[in-house]
Amino acid sequence: MFSGGPRCQISNEYYNLNNSMRLLWERQISWKRLAIISIVDKTKDVELVLRRLYKNSHDFANFLEPFYGAKSANTLGAHLKEHLVIAAELICTGNIGDLERVKVLKERWYQNALTISGFLNEINPYLNYEEFLGMFNEHLSLTEAAAYYRINQNFEKQVMMFDLLAIQAFDISDLLTNAIADQFLEFSLTLKTSTEEILLLN
Repeated sequence: MFSGGPRCQISNEYYNLNNSMRLLWERQISWKRLAIISIVDKTKDVELVLRRLYKNSHDFANFLEPFYGAKSANTLGAHLKEHLVIAAELICTGNIGDLERVKVLKERWYQNALTISGFLNEINPYLNYEEFLGMFNEHLSLTEAAAYYRINQNFEKQVMMFDLLAIQAFDISDLLTNAIADQFLEFSLTLKTSTEEILLLN
């Protein structure tokens, strides 16, 4: 059984849920990092990297479908896909120095963050809207900074941003895990996409 507040005794269900959520976010950060490098450095694998990055939205949707149903999971997946597409375009635009277009894309990106945060709170009232939005906006800011430092070849600060993104991804994962755990007080974790299956994703 899950309970709100500190979880001194962690059930297997909670552990598996948190492990899978962290793995999904770790993949998100890893493929964003590779996308930044591929786009900025104009490597030959950029299309393949972006295709795999966009697949993350589908992976999240599959993971959440057993909890919220196909319609809600697919809606969230579409919002996350938009988030990733805008991110890639923002990196490309920043790389060529089109500052006016960068400004427009940033506004769309942060508006999309509002949409995602609002939708997650709608399907799960146990998720604190303000807290999640603050974390998600920080995620955007760190991603933007990592791309900026890559473009300007400040590799030391770029690595620092990637470290911060990885740490923060776990904070987001834990917040989402706790919200799902509080919403579904008792459940047997029979997810379509288990941790083992996520590890096999390409």
